[in-house]
Amino acid sequence: MRARLCRMRPPSPAMVVALVALFFSLGGAAVAVTAIVPLAKRALVADNARKLDGKTRAQIVAQAAAVPHPTSSAAGLVSVKSRDVVLTGGAKGYFDIDCDSGQRAVSGGIAYQSGDDLWWWDTLPTDDGTGWRIWIDNRAISSATARIYVVCLT
Repeated sequence: MRARLCRMRPPSPAMVVALVALFFSLGGAAVAVTAIVPLAKRALVADNARKLDGKTRAQIVAQAAAVPHPTSSAAGLVSVKSRDVVLTGGAKGYFDIDCDSGQRAVSGGIAYQSGDDLWWWDTLPTDDGTGWRIWIDNRAISSATARIYVVCLT
């Protein structure tokens, strides 16, 4: 029995050219990264300095503290009103809750207080936009209580 020797064939000329091109391209990318990254960092620092108009960190912090933030300025514009509605067994219909005078309704909702089979659909603003309307259906034979809400904006 003769042992068979495995011989490796030499790479083709196309493979040699492809490998040389691969090594040069990878080496070129490394050279480009080492040359370009410092330039990009300097440009970024210069751009940020231009945006700050030569102000120090303390001056920027003081200026930011003097500007009203959305949470502090909007807190007085939004209010939430609620009321309880009682539905006898089998009762259903629309229930409205209105904002104060001069306010507009932006949202609304419902929370169950009691009752097992209380369903609701159609949560929408009233026709004039000053309140919220919710269709509630009590499918049980006993009474149920729900609290309806409206979020108002001045």
